[in-house]
Amino acid sequence: PTPYIFDDRAKWEDAAEGLLYLYNLGYEKRKEYGLLGREFMLKKEVGMEASEMCRRFIQDMERCFEEFKPRERYELIHI
Repeated sequence: PTPYIFDDRAKWEDAAEGLLYLYNLGYEKRKEYGLLGREFMLKKEVGMEASEMCRRFIQDMERCFEEFKPRERYELIHI
């Protein structure tokens, strides 16, 4: 086992614990957290709203088209 290679898959036990924690918070707290999360995700600087994602995608593709420089050709030399 190499120490610098990590397995980043979530364990189902951890997911179950998290869901139970949220369930035990109660409806009002879950609703509050959900609204806070929604508010965060809809901020323009976060960019997670569909229209903002599309705008950024188009902007980035246009930039790629403007700034793209093809690689220089190379020559194979047979030895």
